[in-house]
Amino acid sequence: MRGIVIVIGGIAHTIPEWAEISGVGPKTISRRIDRGFNGAEIIAPTEHLLRKRAMIHEVWKGGNFIWIKE
Repeated sequence: MRGIVIVIGGIAHTIPEWAEISGVGPKTISRRIDRGFNGAEIIAPTEHLLRKRAMIHEVWKGGNFIWIKE
């Protein structure tokens, strides 16, 4: 995993470097490559990361999940 270099948008980094840059875990990046993801899809944040970055949380209330922005 360490030695693989991925070029996205003309910029080359290893999987650990892309993981640090994007915030997406190295295992997720590797799985995406294995599944045929291309380009920016490989390092796109997951819904979980987007919620975390936006400080939006899923909360169980009244029998349903609701989204709360802090």
